[in-house]
Amino acid sequence: RKLPADNLEVVCYTLELLRNAEKTGMVITMKDGSTFLQGLIAGESGQERCLSLEAEKDWVHMANLHKVKGLEAPIVILAGASSRTFTADNRMIHGEKGADGYLFTVGGERDGNGISQTYFETKDFPDEKAAENEALKAEGQRLVYVAATRARNALILCNRTKVYKGKESVDSKWKPITEDGTPDIFWFLKQNSDQERKAKTEALPAVDAALLYEQAEAVSALKDRTAQKATFRTETPSGLHLVSRIDDAETVETAPEQENASGEEHEYKRFPALLGTMTHKLMEIMVSSGNRMNSESAISEIIREYRTAETEPFEPGLKEALIKVATRIRNGGYEQTNGLPKDILTTLLQADAVYCEVPFCYKDEEQNILWNGIMDVIYAENDRWHIVDYKTNADGNDLDIKYQGQLAAYIQAFRKITGETADARTYHIDI
Repeated sequence: RKLPADNLEVVCYTLELLRNAEKTGMVITMKDGSTFLQGLIAGESGQERCLSLEAEKDWVHMANLHKVKGLEAPIVILAGASSRTFTADNRMIHGEKGADGYLFTVGGERDGNGISQTYFETKDFPDEKAAENEALKAEGQRLVYVAATRARNALILCNRTKVYKGKESVDSKWKPITEDGTPDIFWFLKQNSDQERKAKTEALPAVDAALLYEQAEAVSALKDRTAQKATFRTETPSGLHLVSRIDDAETVETAPEQENASGEEHEYKRFPALLGTMTHKLMEIMVSSGNRMNSESAISEIIREYRTAETEPFEPGLKEALIKVATRIRNGGYEQTNGLPKDILTTLLQADAVYCEVPFCYKDEEQNILWNGIMDVIYAENDRWHIVDYKTNADGNDLDIKYQGQLAAYIQAFRKITGETADARTYHIDI
């Protein structure tokens, strides 16, 4: 049945929070999602509440800058505001052991001329007063930035001027936004209109219409395809040539099909790429959730996410394979031949820093190549960075040699983007 479209902005905001919770592994199952939503409703989650905005047509929402942080509207009008700033009359510094306060002035009521009377003033804390004034100035700059970035399509600024001793000058808080732009858009539009009217009144010389059409065809921007031609080449580390044990550089090693104890191939193994993707997702959730997930629930969600009509009949086998991976990883992991820790999960959870599914993109100026891709996991341990690339190949021997091109590309990408050095190795997950 039809429901009224009330409070849609709150619904969208809630769904965004729920999606972020899924990314971090906090929400995996439907029950997790229900618990998360109950925490939001009860105000126990610690999440900031969404500002309620009505998106009705022909409505204007009025608010101060503090109320619109993080929000956006098609058209934003910044009301006229003076550039005058206030000096600090006190300063509070909150520390671990309490708060320190400094009092600079105590003001009173305004006199008959509108001038504020000061009851008390001290100059014992000049450094603290200067620091507080700088903080107020910085806050003002931040608010101007907030104001300038709220508009999606059009930003309209109300200018403000003042006259002092017969001279007019700009007295607007938005002056930093307009310093490099057109001072008065309406004056600019008027000048253009005047020029257009003048041009229309001038007599046009006789022209050959056919010649004009021919010239227009020749220089038509619609026929210019220059911008469609890439000025650089794109590459991904996963697309690099794999090194074979065989001397023939054109031959890539392929591993024999794995068989079960009865000699029959597992039916779900007809989808090796899909199984590899699911395994990567499983590893990401295990690490991101701090190994606090329910394996069966998470794996069911992963299978549901990648479900197709072709793979649905083989889901029991896929689920069984992924449960074995999760169990093995949680109980010591897989033995590695390249020196990488066998218990990779414990290693990652105890690392100084760990990041999963890290995207990167940078341009190699010398070769004019744009490199982009995703690194499975990066972690820091004892001030050293390590890159791990999960592999689910049937044959787990010499993977670092086979994928040396990819690993070198990851190391180069990490150095280019962060300036830090790292090593890179593969972690073989035997499925």
